[in-house]
Amino acid sequence: VFLDTKRLVKGEDWQEGFLGGLMRTLVAVPLVSAGMLQPMLRLQGGDDDPRDNVLVELAFMQALIESGSGSLETVYPVMVGKPRPPDDPLYPYTGNFFQENGAILHQLQDKPSPPSSRAVAAYLARRGLSDDLPALTRGVQPTVADLFARQGALLWDNMPPLEGSGDGGDEDLALDDDLARRAQSDPPDPPLDPRHITALRAQIRALVPAIHEVIDRASTAARRKHRAAAAAAAAAAAA
Repeated sequence: VFLDTKRLVKGEDWQEGFLGGLMRTLVAVPLVSAGMLQPMLRLQGGDDDPRDNVLVELAFMQALIESGSGSLETVYPVMVGKPRPPDDPLYPYTGNFFQENGAILHQLQDKPSPPSSRAVAAYLARRGLSDDLPALTRGVQPTVADLFARQGALLWDNMPPLEGSGDGGDEDLALDDDLARRAQSDPPDPPLDPRHITALRAQIRALVPAIHEVIDRASTAARRKHRAAAAAAAAAAAA
């Protein structure tokens, strides 16, 4: 498992580390939130756009799948809505991601953002891989839409925590101490509290069987590809 908060090496180029991790990954499971999409509204499709690292990562995932380079077989996105405030009857769950962010999705540019596309092309070139791929000329909105076209998981208030996994229980809160400290030292907007963190953790835990199912299918597809490549190489050698 490549988890960026655990596997990225301090002092090294984090983008190189992240993209290299994606190349060695069988299934990517991005957590998608409003905080991921909102900064993309700044992108107008010009050379003066800021480089958007999330867009770079999404385009790179698509480039790997299109080219067959690396190990990536598929992407299983997990959509996370905004945390509900304590006075909401459905607290501590999240809202519906698509209801909350539909307007943002429609405002994203149809044009590609050159600085982000160049970042992906440069990384592919350093690895000796082709940069003649649709992913590098796809617009911002189509790139995000491609992610949502994949069957993923939607976390919101119709997914209560599993029985026994806790909704504010002492055991789960103890396990989440590090995440709780990070949420307090660098508060997200809207803010998270320990019950939000525990509910999200329980909901994601409930997704583990589905994630394993996706990984199993990807593993089967990868083995088929390897067998087909080995057979083609053997046939060429015998010819």
